[in-house]
Amino acid sequence: MAGGTGEGRGDKMTRPRKNTVDYFPHSCDHGKTMFILEERYGNNGYAFWFKLLETLGSTEQHFINLNNETEFEYLRSKTRCEEGLVTEMLNLLSRLGAIDSELWQNKIIWSQNFVDGISDVYTRSRHTLPPAKPDNYAVKPHVTDITTQINPQSKVKKRKVKKRKESNEFLLPDDIDKNVWDAFVEHRNNLKKPLTLYAKSLILKKLNDLGQNKTAVLNQSIVKGWQDVFELKNNGNGQGMNRTSHADDMIDRALRGEI
Repeated sequence: MAGGTGEGRGDKMTRPRKNTVDYFPHSCDHGKTMFILEERYGNNGYAFWFKLLETLGSTEQHFINLNNETEFEYLRSKTRCEEGLVTEMLNLLSRLGAIDSELWQNKIIWSQNFVDGISDVYTRSRHTLPPAKPDNYAVKPHVTDITTQINPQSKVKKRKVKKRKESNEFLLPDDIDKNVWDAFVEHRNNLKKPLTLYAKSLILKKLNDLGQNKTAVLNQSIVKGWQDVFELKNNGNGQGMNRTSHADDMIDRALRGEI
């Protein structure tokens, strides 16, 4: 009798609570998620989705941590998909809301719809609630208001970077019409000869050296189709036209690629 009583007590020992399921509902009618997956990836999308649900169902607490390399390799092997395709389909599922997008940012797969669909297993058979969404994997906010000791050398580097940025800024002189300058820049782009920052500085230097109306010089280059700037053909007194006309014609032809 004593032996029988002891055996009975052994059968009634409390077992660890099970947080997995052996089955889940598979509806004959599929929603938008299944339609989009199958339309985009064919049978691979169909198989991937249900193998993912099988893995979620058999995994403790019903979430998969793909930060674990073994878990990722297992899912890839189970679904028989390449690594890039696995990530691509999970990204799509996140955008569709089939898996939790916030958790997926930290490579955690959790589907609230899936857990809701198997809740009866917990509430009716086990008289408990299904596992809740894991909250210890949420994306942490980026904290910027942190006081730290600043290395003096970092200040020097920042000043150097700031000076370098300032030196890269292009300032148009006040004696050049901005609209005309912009038109000249666009003209150079049309010639497939865009102006670099250094080239702009050279053009300005040449305009200063010519000592003529800079806006007029730029307009002349635009009208003539030149990529560079040259002395005005008519400087206002009508002199020198005959002496320079042949040379100007040669320049025009050279710039057009005729000689």
